[in-house]
Amino acid sequence: MAELDIGQHCSLPTCKQLDFLPCKCDLCGLIFCKDHAAYDAHSCSEYGSAAAYGKKHSESTPVSYACSESGCSSRELIEIKCGLCDNCYCLAHRHYDDHKCTGVADVREEKHPKTTELVNKMLNAIPATSKPLNTAKLSAKSAATASKIALIKLKQKAIGDKSIPETDRVFFNVILPLGSRKKSLPMYFNQSWCVGKAIDKAALAASILNKNNIAGERRLCMFEASSGQLCPSGRTISSLLNDSGDISLYNGAAVILEYAEETTEQLTSVDSCLSAS
Repeated sequence: MAELDIGQHCSLPTCKQLDFLPCKCDLCGLIFCKDHAAYDAHSCSEYGSAAAYGKKHSESTPVSYACSESGCSSRELIEIKCGLCDNCYCLAHRHYDDHKCTGVADVREEKHPKTTELVNKMLNAIPATSKPLNTAKLSAKSAATASKIALIKLKQKAIGDKSIPETDRVFFNVILPLGSRKKSLPMYFNQSWCVGKAIDKAALAASILNKNNIAGERRLCMFEASSGQLCPSGRTISSLLNDSGDISLYNGAAVILEYAEETTEQLTSVDSCLSAS
């Protein structure tokens, strides 16, 4: 994949970091990352000149902008203002979900009041369940609608790695092994991950035992909930989505994590896992 021509590299020889919001020194004219933007941070060659001397004493302390997020002490050299709540934030809290923007709900209500009202009615009408939908009893149109609503509810509670791009996220309702403190955990994964990595991430998030890296131990495996078929740890999630074979995962599906022998290809205790969840 070709590298995107975005940002510039820091001019400091020992850094050379690619910064998407680089700063230009107003004395020497070179480009630096935010860590080396200050005169002393990059040992500015023009700082001791007569012109710099006049500028140092004619100007007050360089302007910086404090982050409005509670508990954050970061400051930025450029103003990063949220277009909805009109507050300034640092790079780490500039996105709506990172600073829990209070203006997001207002915009949604203002622009889509009827849609919001309809979706809320639909969500309240269908009880939350961790069991896969029995779409066999529904018409094709009703099944598609029910699946979309289930996915919306799953997205509202799902946890995962926030660095995963929205377009690459796949949401599963992860049913945890029998005897676990929690019954299930809504999560999202990167569709490019292999199943083995998704299992490791889910085990870490749910604080359940995972000895997949130890030879001879029972393995923590992922099974497709409706059929009980094993999701091979070496396959990518994207390759299993809407697969025409025995395994048919989809965005919003339920998957089961359970301990099994290395030779296990199908879970025999599917009903027990689903009833326990």
